[in-house]
Amino acid sequence: MDESRVYEWESKFLNGDHSDDNWFLEKIRSDSPENEDPLLFKSVSSIESLIFLEKNGINLLQRAQDGSTILMDNQDRFDTQAYRWLANYFRTHDAIDIAEEEGITPLASKIRFGEIDKARILLENGASIGAVAKITRYGGKELDIPTQAVLSNPIEGEAEETAIQALKLLTEYGFKPNNVQKEHMLSRVGESKNNLRSWIEKNL
Repeated sequence: MDESRVYEWESKFLNGDHSDDNWFLEKIRSDSPENEDPLLFKSVSSIESLIFLEKNGINLLQRAQDGSTILMDNQDRFDTQAYRWLANYFRTHDAIDIAEEEGITPLASKIRFGEIDKARILLENGASIGAVAKITRYGGKELDIPTQAVLSNPIEGEAEETAIQALKLLTEYGFKPNNVQKEHMLSRVGESKNNLRSWIEKNL
């Protein structure tokens, strides 16, 4: 398969060249990855492309070998408009909380990596704050989304402030920890993160 042709399709499509549209649709339909993410995950990033694929019957709920979906957006391909459309698509298919093999949902991933705007979009589309992952490499230890916020490791920005913003977002959507949960969260705050510790103590 000419992979470069697959990856070049979107640029041609957006520039009005539709000569490869049918060829690309067939490649996406017949794709059966064994050790890689589906081609879908690596070849589209625009709302125009997503709408085109959906209108032509492409299943956007495809899953990678680890169970993750395109909504994870692991390579940060989608701008806000495209991600909002995609989240709505998953919501209408009752799939907004589809998790990968360890139970990490798209919301958990966006919170952990400090992508607050996309986390908000997921919450607006009904993503659950209560999802809990079981991390195999840590012996099946449970990891909930508020703890992911405390441990936030943003792609951009300062970790402590990002963690506070993530927790503020979760509280906007109904998160209210009990005393046990609060103490657990505080136990995961790094020693140098005094502002985060203070915020949790005063606001949760």
